[in-house]
Amino acid sequence: MKRFVLPSFAVLCLVLTAAAQEKYTLKYQHVPGQYEMVQETVMDMTIGVSGTKATIPMKTVQTQYITLNVSEKQADGSQQIAMEITRIAMNQTSSIMNLKYDSAAPDAAESPLKAAGVAVGLKITATTDKDGKFIKVEGVDEFFEKLSNNPDYPKPVADMLKKQLTNESMTKTIDMSREITPKQPVAVGETWKSEGTSELPMFGKVKANLDNTLKEVKTIDGRKVAVILSKSEILSEKPQEIDTGNAGKMTFKTMNVESESTVLMDIASGWTTSTVSEIKMKIETAMEMNGKTLEQNMTGTGTTTVSVKPKTPAN
Repeated sequence: MKRFVLPSFAVLCLVLTAAAQEKYTLKYQHVPGQYEMVQETVMDMTIGVSGTKATIPMKTVQTQYITLNVSEKQADGSQQIAMEITRIAMNQTSSIMNLKYDSAAPDAAESPLKAAGVAVGLKITATTDKDGKFIKVEGVDEFFEKLSNNPDYPKPVADMLKKQLTNESMTKTIDMSREITPKQPVAVGETWKSEGTSELPMFGKVKANLDNTLKEVKTIDGRKVAVILSKSEILSEKPQEIDTGNAGKMTFKTMNVESESTVLMDIASGWTTSTVSEIKMKIETAMEMNGKTLEQNMTGTGTTTVSVKPKTPAN
């Protein structure tokens, strides 16, 4: 009897091991349809001023509403994704102030935070090739050209953003989002790394390092969903200066952002439905005015939650 039991047990172990090592192809796919993306960021910051022991705690909650329209694939396999920011809301509280802004509110133009809403109405069209790589972005140059002529927005800041954020730089930045997926099929527990450079407002060129792991595959509403843990670090490469005219010169010296994100990806469609990120941030700035320099050190922790839901049935 033992002669049959042991081989059978060995075969069972091999089957279970093979099942446990099943590999999954994780690749972004752009499913045609209309979607609404909601991104909410909650940040608790502590601001310290050089020469003093005083610190100012500040909490900021910002929510962006974005409409996505994904086209059908063209004959050459390319697709277009049209993105429009339709609404921005922000609450900012500290020991010295309590400010609110909502671009959809009747009194939006009266809020001290109204500059946060300049991106409402921003329309960007991104084009991908047959492999899903972003090859072109349109609409960024036109937006910042208008922003630099907007009397409600600081022109020196707008001019700096116009130089940093262009159609070309945004193409590279958006395409970096594909780095969270592996080049080859992976099994649960396997990791993959990637790195790249991008442009961020105020801080210019930054370097990003990503360390990703397929934590598990589970079933949600009858569909297989990959749970990806992504750890990232973003470092600014060199200080960026803004000459604000009468207000003096602002220097963004260093930025270091560490995050740990949990990403849910529908394996069959390649569509990411949810991302939740825990963030740690450190920023150093300096303000020169009237021959004096005021340095600030800002540290903070926060959470960013991104959800994407179809507004119309996807194909």
